[in-house]
Amino acid sequence: MFAGAPVDQGFIERHLDLLLELVHEAKGSSTWTKGALLEGAPFKWDLSRTILDRDGNPVGFLLAYVQPSLNTLMFNEPNVFLRRLVIARQHRRRGLGRRLFMEWGQSVREVATRHSVGWVSWQTNTRDRDAHRFFDSLGFQCVGVISNNHRSDSIFWVSYEDFCTQLRRLRKGQQ
Repeated sequence: MFAGAPVDQGFIERHLDLLLELVHEAKGSSTWTKGALLEGAPFKWDLSRTILDRDGNPVGFLLAYVQPSLNTLMFNEPNVFLRRLVIARQHRRRGLGRRLFMEWGQSVREVATRHSVGWVSWQTNTRDRDAHRFFDSLGFQCVGVISNNHRSDSIFWVSYEDFCTQLRRLRKGQQ
C-alpha cells in the first residue's frame, strides 16, 4: 500500500504545497516556509526519504543532511542531522514513521562512511509528546534541551556507532 522513495529537488518542487501542509500539520512547525523546504544543504538529497500512497502522493517524509563539525564542545567531526520527520496525522500509528526511519538509517550508513560521520542528531519541540514517544520507542533518549525565540527543543544525539547498534536491534525486532 505504501512505498518508500528517495527525495530529490524535483520531488520537493513537484509536491511543495503538500509537503508544506504536512509540516504545518505537525505540532510546533508552523514557521516552516517553502524556502525552508527548498534550501540547499550538503548531501540533503542523499539522506532524505518519503513514504508515498498508492497514487504516488507523499504521506510522510524525512529531511536530513550531513553537517560539518558545529563546535568542539558538541561535535568535533561531521554529523548527520535529521531536520524533519513528518507523517500525516491520518497515517500515524501504522508503522510508517518507523519504516521511514529504518530506511533512512540505511542511507545514513552509506553516507556516513564517505564523510567520516561521528554523530547522528535531531531535535524536536519539547511539547511534541508524540515525537518523544516515537523516538523513545526506537530506543533513543533526549540528551538535553535548547531554547531560542520562545521555543524549546529537545536534543537527541548518539554516536554513529550506537546509532548503528540500535538500528540492528530494531531490525532484529522486526523479523
